[in-house]
Amino acid sequence: MTQERLIIAQELSVERDRGSNLEQTVRLLREQSEIYQQQMIEFTSGAGKNSKSFKHFKTQIDKLTTQMGSLERETAQWREKSEISTKQVKKMNQLTMEKDNELTALKKKLESMIKLNKTLSSERSNLIAKVKLQESSDSIAPEK
Repeated sequence: MTQERLIIAQELSVERDRGSNLEQTVRLLREQSEIYQQQMIEFTSGAGKNSKSFKHFKTQIDKLTTQMGSLERETAQWREKSEISTKQVKKMNQLTMEKDNELTALKKKLESMIKLNKTLSSERSNLIAKVKLQESSDSIAPEK
């Protein structure tokens, strides 16, 4: 009986130790559970904030993307208009140069025509003077 008591006492002691260890494990697990619950609450509230922040930044990025797209379209339109304007200016400059060359040629023609006119006028005057002289000498000569 004493031996049975000793064995039972030893088993009781082992079981008490095991029970104590289990209680300590349960206490530690409850503490960890509370810590995890607290972290879960913080995470879910933070996730909500992060989700809101993410949605906010996503909307901002979408807005910026649409603005960039419209700016790129406007830039392309302005570039096209600029190229057209540049071509028109080049064409106008070419036409102006052609008109200037034509005007210079016409001025040269005018100067040569004026010179020719002066020459012809002076020759005409000389010829008229000669004709008058001839007429006057013819009219004077028969009287002699």
